Amino acid sequence: MTKLYRISRFLLSKYSIGTIVILCTLMSIFLSLVIGLLVIYFGDQHQCAGILLTMHIVTPALVAPLITFPYIKSVYEIDLLRKQLDKLARIDELTGISNRRFFYEQAESVIQRSNRLEEPVSLMFIDIDYFKNINDTHGHDTGDKTLQLVADILKSQIRTYDIIGRYGGEEFLLLLPNTALENSEKIAERLRSVVEKSAIIIGDKKINVTVSVGLTNKTGNNITLESLVTMADNGVYMAKEAGRNNIKTVPGPTKG
Repeated sequence: MTKLYRISRFLLSKYSIGTIVILCTLMSIFLSLVIGLLVIYFGDQHQCAGILLTMHIVTPALVAPLITFPYIKSVYEIDLLRKQLDKLARIDELTGISNRRFFYEQAESVIQRSNRLEEPVSLMFIDIDYFKNINDTHGHDTGDKTLQLVADILKSQIRTYDIIGRYGGEEFLLLLPNTALENSEKIAERLRSVVEKSAIIIGDKKINVTVSVGLTNKTGNNITLESLVTMADNGVYMAKEAGRNNIKTVPGPTKG
């Protein structure tokens, strides 16, 4: 297969497709005539007809891969590259979750649906406590591991239809479709507790990790995603002011 690819690439680098087709056609006609004359001279007409027919079937079948294989391979490689670029445009490379832009794309459709159907939606703004100290004290590699740890915990604890994304730095967003505030508070507490029980092990050092969570909810009213993010962000600020490693709820608008 590799040799075929090299031969076809060499031919295509020297000649155009049209030229190759013409040359292959002329070669096929020439070989057909030569074989036909030989068979007429040494054999009978039935053998001649059979060989000529075979040549016109076999020759194109042998030549076609030389022309089509590089293009099939190129199309495959381009499609693979497109998928890789699409993934890079949507997924945060470090944590493996949605980046901010893709999170917003998904979340916007959920918000629009919730506004239309008057369904409750909850949003968590999750911030890793003392992340700058972790980076400054233990290095950026440890900081990266901390981000990955929290992202993995969030991914393992949420439902399949929840939407999680990295907002930026040490901040994450979690959107809970069709989820009332009471249930959201239970989910937030579970996440906070699981993170608190985890740790980063560096050699003989154990680095504890905690998060502060801001939570907000909307029911029935038309409200933008940005408004929910702002309210949840205010909740994070309140949680940090209250000593970190806790959850603060900023009630959103309810159906009036």
